[in-house]
Amino acid sequence: MTACEVRVELLVWHPADPAAPLDVSRSWPRVLQVARAGAAGPPGVIVRPGEPVRTAAGRVATALGLRPPLQPRLLAVDQRPDEGTSGAAGAS
Repeated sequence: MTACEVRVELLVWHPADPAAPLDVSRSWPRVLQVARAGAAGPPGVIVRPGEPVRTAAGRVATALGLRPPLQPRLLAVDQRPDEGTSGAAGAS
């Protein structure tokens, strides 16, 4: 991935108790992970130029044989520096 590419990853989880999907008091949900470049992580795609994030997430869902949720949800946005570049955090 280059500095100008954006990746959308889809969190696919199966709750311990489907009747109470947000209850993690007994156990954590199972999360789908795929192998990518030798590391495990959530399935995802690189956003195409001009493509809306929701459309990219829909491509991931379709590839997994899933239907995107009717109510779109954004769980988190994570920005990471490119590998091989040093971040400014911790620099003096």
